[in-house]
Amino acid sequence: MKNVIVTGASCFIGKPLINELIEKGYFVYAILRKGSPVKFNSSHVKTIYLNLDEYKDLGKFIEKPCFAMFHLSWNGTRGDARNDEEKQKSNFVYSKDVLEVASEIGCQYFIGAGSQAEYGVLNKKIKETDTPNPNTAYGIYKLKFTDYALDNAERLKLKVIMPRFFSLFGENDYSNTLIESSIENMLYDRDCNYTLADQNWNYMYIKDAVKAMIYLMENDFDGVYNFGSKDTRQLKDFIYEIKEILQSKSNLNFGAIPYPITGKVSIDPDINKLLSTGFNRFTPFNVAIEYIVRLKKGKAYEKN
Repeated sequence: MKNVIVTGASCFIGKPLINELIEKGYFVYAILRKGSPVKFNSSHVKTIYLNLDEYKDLGKFIEKPCFAMFHLSWNGTRGDARNDEEKQKSNFVYSKDVLEVASEIGCQYFIGAGSQAEYGVLNKKIKETDTPNPNTAYGIYKLKFTDYALDNAERLKLKVIMPRFFSLFGENDYSNTLIESSIENMLYDRDCNYTLADQNWNYMYIKDAVKAMIYLMENDFDGVYNFGSKDTRQLKDFIYEIKEILQSKSNLNFGAIPYPITGKVSIDPDINKLLSTGFNRFTPFNVAIEYIVRLKKGKAYEKN
């Protein structure tokens, strides 16, 4: 049984990633912030409670060697915190510590969690070879860490894999995302207000994303990969599809919300590099929505 580490174990990506790793026979060190209420009920998981500034001491809690480090921890990923220069810079500094620790405890692979924010606003199909131009502190320091990790991979004797996530969705996502809020409103036939939603968009199901992360590791790939699906279309088409699946009577008010001052942004990743590895697991959007709805209805039933 191979040992792996997952920082940020309680985040949207972390939980399904750990479940997939357990299913594949790995032993997981799940790193949670101090005070986290999250529990993992598995003999294949050991929970370690550390804050991000303590990750430099992580090696003291790990039985060596470890096969891989999945580094998902990053403070300030939403709202105004994305432009908090001090917070985002500290993420970069602490993530460099994590990279060093991964090498010290014998990891062969380091898998990060990059973001489309590293590219900035590119209203085109985005390739890994496009020149990044991030316009938020979050994007700037995510990019700085991607570059640092790749530049130091040889010195640290690590294979570095950096997924750039565009727009992930799935069970137990943040409640204010478009998909989560749309499902919640449409289940009760409430009116739904949107922008014109006429830009291109691309959604990748979270369980496909974690499978792709593990696939790249297990098949000895490295480098930067755009993580998206094969399904790019106008954002409003996804919204209409959710309404159809739920057979909702909600009124969809497109244009009720103005675009932000920064303008309309498209999400349109070129995923040919990911496809070229042989990975080809993409759950259809409607099927994934049905999974999410089934879980929501089950939780509602349990409350009653």
